[in-house]
Parts: sequence; structure tokens; C-alpha cells
Amino acid sequence: MGTHVDAPYHYGLGDKRVGALDLDAFVGPCVVVDAIGEKELHAGVLRGVDLTRSPRVLFRTQHASDPERFHRDFPVLTRGAVDALAKARVKLVGIDTPSVDPPDDKDLPIHHALGRAGIVNVENLWLDRTEPGTYELLAAPVRWVDMDAAPIRALLRT
Repeated sequence: MGTHVDAPYHYGLGDKRVGALDLDAFVGPCVVVDAIGEKELHAGVLRGVDLTRSPRVLFRTQHASDPERFHRDFPVLTRGAVDALAKARVKLVGIDTPSVDPPDDKDLPIHHALGRAGIVNVENLWLDRTEPGTYELLAAPVRWVDMDAAPIRALLRT
């Protein structure tokens, strides 16, 4: 499992596949939010973060930083966080864990909530050496037009 984007088709929210994703969501200002130690990523984690200047938000949890082992108890986004992100018109959410939903939840409610809000989700980022703050994100997915997901090589520039 490497860094990847899930298109809405991946989680059963319409027929939009990777080739139909708006590339604008993947390039531009972003903010890395310090969420280390959080058991879940709730709206309170965003307190003090200026989302008006950074329409892309990456959560650094450092929970799944061992690529040799799958961690099942990683923090996931809450509906409250999704609502706050949607209200701020965020375009992209990234996380350094395998999913925005719990690993055993086959209904994928957070994937659906993000998709309904028009927010692209990127999972399994490598943010271990990244300090919280503002950056420019360069993270276009591989052009697998008809696929439901695609790998990404995410870069942050100061």
C-alpha cells in the first residue's frame, strides 16, 4: 500500500474514476496539521489552522510509519472534521495512515462524506520528517483513466 488517491468509483459513489478527477485539487497551497497522538481526527485538531489560505490539508499522525507492518488501530477522520473541512471549501485531504475510515468498516462512511463534499482523499502519505506548517503540494495521480484508484508521488515544497 503506497500513497494513493481513491476516486469516487472506488467506494461506490458514482462512476467518477481517476481520469475524471480535477487535477487542480492535487497542486497548490496546503497545510500539514500536527495530529500526532490523536486517536481520531476530529474538528478540534483543526483549531487554529487557517483553512482559508490552504485548501489542501494533510494530517501528520506518525501512527503508521513502519512500512513493514500494517497497523490496524490507526486514527481516522470523523464526520465533524469532514464537516469543518467542507465548510472551509477544502479540495483535498491527505493522511499518513492506510485509510480515512477504520480498516474493518466496509461501508466507508468517511470516504462517502468526503466524496459528497467534493473533497479528494489521499491516503498513506509519508510525512514522518515533515514539520507542521504551510507548503506547496505537488501530487498528481498516475493517469490511470479508467481505474478506481491510482498511486501518487506527493512532494511538498516550502
